[in-house]
Amino acid sequence: MLTKLQQLYGRHKIFCWTAMGLVLLYTVAGFVAAPLIIDHTLRNKVSRLLHRRIAVASVRTNPYTFSMRLRGLSVSDGEKGQLLHVDDFYANADPLISLFKWGVVIKSVEIDRPEVYLSRSPDGRFNFTDMIPPKNHDARPAETEPAKPLRWVLKEFNLTDGVVRYTEERQPQSFASTLSSVNIRLDRLDTQPEADAADYRVTANSETDEVLEIKGGIDVDPLDVSAAVRLDGLVIGKYAPYYRDQVNGKVTGGRLDIHAEISWSDKLKAMNQIGLVLSGLTLVSGQDQPLIDVPHFQVSGASVDLLGQSVALGRVTTRNGRIDVQFDETGQLNVLDVFASSGSSEKVPAPSNEGAASAEKPRWRVVLPEFILSDYAVRYRDRQTEPDADMTVHRIHVDAKGLSNQKDAKGAVKV
Repeated sequence: MLTKLQQLYGRHKIFCWTAMGLVLLYTVAGFVAAPLIIDHTLRNKVSRLLHRRIAVASVRTNPYTFSMRLRGLSVSDGEKGQLLHVDDFYANADPLISLFKWGVVIKSVEIDRPEVYLSRSPDGRFNFTDMIPPKNHDARPAETEPAKPLRWVLKEFNLTDGVVRYTEERQPQSFASTLSSVNIRLDRLDTQPEADAADYRVTANSETDEVLEIKGGIDVDPLDVSAAVRLDGLVIGKYAPYYRDQVNGKVTGGRLDIHAEISWSDKLKAMNQIGLVLSGLTLVSGQDQPLIDVPHFQVSGASVDLLGQSVALGRVTTRNGRIDVQFDETGQLNVLDVFASSGSSEKVPAPSNEGAASAEKPRWRVVLPEFILSDYAVRYRDRQTEPDADMTVHRIHVDAKGLSNQKDAKGAVKV
């Protein structure tokens, strides 16, 4: 037996040494050369492309499992610090199946403990805006038919324990928030037309105990996205910088729970089964006087059709609230003062009616099937009289059905 092997080796000696040399060369290239090339490409070519300095602590590749691992990957944000930091990035390709599918098949991508730092300047630019190449409006469309796009398949994607820090410089008050415990999972993403939808799930928590969950399916070609969205514990006062221009008062308390089912495609852009619950909201006037107290406000079964331009508000209920209405000594109504815009009071001239009929946009259809207000109290005060008028009405109930903004629509209201 040994003699036969020696004879076989003697006949194919050159082939054996060549094969061993190729295997050794492939091993050295995969374990040694590839990490050096990837590191150099990231630090130089990709850095110049993104206009950001890129650093990586270590790069490891395995030519036999077709995998790559990056540790300590960071992208700078100019002189302001970091834009992105990833503790661990791992990708694993499947070249054999790629040949059968005539595309690129990636078995798994895993991103562990990424931190993203996003910011927006007063002029509306984000800290990553300059990384996006500008559109070439002068480019002429190609006369030949575009080539068939390469098929991409991503079997599994996992992002775990991520952090997103967002700051926005607004006047007069800036905004900042942090999402932690960000987890994203995506299964079986395939760019082939009419492929099965990929399943995905996104979860995150904020520094104020807000909880976000999004899950659904996504088709790439044609684009078709479905999502069940749930946001619990949204703190209304936290977002005061965004509504301060419209509300002169101060919001205290108030948490909002929202859920909806979203469908987004070329044929359908809609939100269904929309529900929200607002609890513990108090609006205080500029003189620190309580104006509106809403212990409970709920919307259920609402829907929005963007293509059909229709809104159905479902069932709206609120209970046990209180409203304080007051005229001061000058005759100013506190409700108007709180909701008046804090911007410029300069009046804009009304547009000409000429050609208004042809330029009029289609009117949205809004329907409120049911509205119930129960056990509210309204306090009325007038400081223009001597003595001041002060009256409170309790146990106010309002029951409305079939309200709509459409012409000739008839609803019923009972007070």
